[in-house]
Amino acid sequence: KTVRSVEMHFRHSTTGFVLIAVLLGTVSVSSQEPNDDTRLSRVAQETFKDVSDTIANSNQPFTDLQTKYGAAVKKFGIGAATGYVAGYAVKRLAISVIKAVSLGAAAFAVAVLTGLTGKDAVTVDRLRKQANEASNVVVRLLDYDGDGKVEWSDLRELARRAERAVLKGNLPFTL
Repeated sequence: KTVRSVEMHFRHSTTGFVLIAVLLGTVSVSSQEPNDDTRLSRVAQETFKDVSDTIANSNQPFTDLQTKYGAAVKKFGIGAATGYVAGYAVKRLAISVIKAVSLGAAAFAVAVLTGLTGKDAVTVDRLRKQANEASNVVVRLLDYDGDGKVEWSDLRELARRAERAVLKGNLPFTL
C-alpha cells in the first residue's frame, strides 16, 4: 500500500512536467514544419505516448523525463519568466504614460478654464497691467503724505498709527 501511494504521489507531481513536455514537443515540431493539423496531432500523440511509456516503464521516470525534455522545459521556463518580466515592465510604463498624458490634459483644461490659454488667453501685457494696478492700490494705501511714492516718512506714519491702535485697544506690546 505504501509503494502504491508513493507511486500516485510521484505521478501527480510529474503531471505538470508532463504537460509542459507535451506542449514543448508540439511547439518544437510546429516551428519546423508548415502548419499541418494532422502532423501536429500526431506529434502530440507521440510525445504523450513517449512520456506515459517513460513513466510506466522506467525505474527513474523523473530523471529520464528530465534527460529527454529538460532542456526544452528550461528554455520554456526562461522564456515564460522573460515574457512575464517584459510584460510587467511594459504595463508599468504604459500606466505611467497614461498618467502623464491624463495629468497634462487636466492641467491644460484648468489653464483654459482659468484663462491662461485659449481664445481669451492672458497675455504678458495684460499681466503687466494687472501688476501695475495692484502696485497702484498698495501705493495709495501706504502713501500717507500724498506725494505718490512710498517713502520712509510714510512707513514712520504707518508705525505711529499702528502704535496708537495698539495703545487704544489695550493690547500688550510683548507676549
